[in-house]
Amino acid sequence: MSKPHIVIDGRFLRRSTGGIGRYTQALIRELINLASPYRYTVLLRPADQADWAMLVEPLKVDTDQWQTHVVDIPHYSLAEQTKLIQVLRGLKPDLVHFTNFNHPIRWRSPFVVTIHDLTILKYPVGTRQASKVFQWAFRQTLRHAALASRQVITVSETSKNDLVGLLHLPPAKVAVTYEGVDEIFQPVNLPLRGRGQRLLAEKLHLRPPYLLFVSQWRPHKGLPILIEAYDLFRKANPRLKPQLVVVGQPNADYPEILAAIKKSPYGEDIVRPGFISETDLVHLYQTAEAFVFPSLYEGFGLPPLEAMAAGTPVIASDTSCLPEILGEAARLVPANDPSALASALAEVVTNRLLWRQLRAAGLARVRQFSWRKMGQETLAIYKAALE
Repeated sequence: MSKPHIVIDGRFLRRSTGGIGRYTQALIRELINLASPYRYTVLLRPADQADWAMLVEPLKVDTDQWQTHVVDIPHYSLAEQTKLIQVLRGLKPDLVHFTNFNHPIRWRSPFVVTIHDLTILKYPVGTRQASKVFQWAFRQTLRHAALASRQVITVSETSKNDLVGLLHLPPAKVAVTYEGVDEIFQPVNLPLRGRGQRLLAEKLHLRPPYLLFVSQWRPHKGLPILIEAYDLFRKANPRLKPQLVVVGQPNADYPEILAAIKKSPYGEDIVRPGFISETDLVHLYQTAEAFVFPSLYEGFGLPPLEAMAAGTPVIASDTSCLPEILGEAARLVPANDPSALASALAEVVTNRLLWRQLRAAGLARVRQFSWRKMGQETLAIYKAALE
């Protein structure tokens, strides 16, 4: 009897897609390591192939069990609603796992879907110029994914509550599989932080000490709040002059963020390195004075956990899933409150006892999250969906 065939939509596999890329890579890696009893085909876009090669190179991959199928079908496109159906039919899967809500709404065979959050409803995605029809199509696709799937996977209890409350799903249909932190995010001994800072200073034109922000440049990620808070912090503490490193690419849809940086009286100390290599990202996490994450809405929030794993204290908003994920290991501040955030920055930067306490608490907190556990739980979901 042949093994059941599962297709995983890996078109978000490349790391440049952000958190969904990390989730997809981690899921596939753990399924491979778990020696699962199914046969898999992973859908990739051409741009994903290099990341796929790096992912599987160190793993013992059974090429009869794991295959790829490259399709040049963009996300959120008409081709996703037409051509992708033909591709899936040709592969004849017993189950499809769409790793994000976008999927062909005319797909009628069994599938499970991961809905990471409901940003699309709370903070509409896409460009500000997107038509009402486009936004309507996004919402309909999301709702179909939730209702037509055999199981909805999400990444926090907060997101599950959103799905149950806003989409009126029965709680039993939504399974929570917490994400994890990649092993590359490790702390360095405190005496070595200075050396790492000096190396990054030369490469990225930094001047230690520095605060760090890593995320997309969208308003709900809290960047406007952070810039205002940084201005207040610097004004109130003229002797403290840490730079603010903002990792990520400016978003043309939100020019006011870049305008706020340029308008800041401390704009010269707000460093924008753009997208950086994973190695440099790890080093930034390890050597930052604090990681600041004033996001207004998250489904899970990988960056603050990555910072904790690298031994850096975290300051974050007290909203959405962040208290659930970070617990008491982060300095939580009221959301959308630049003054409170500025005070927290000063507190963490100047109070070395608090700094060390947050560092130790963060390192302990991340041990509660495991990609391996997430893979095991997802495998159990596949089994139940196939039955």
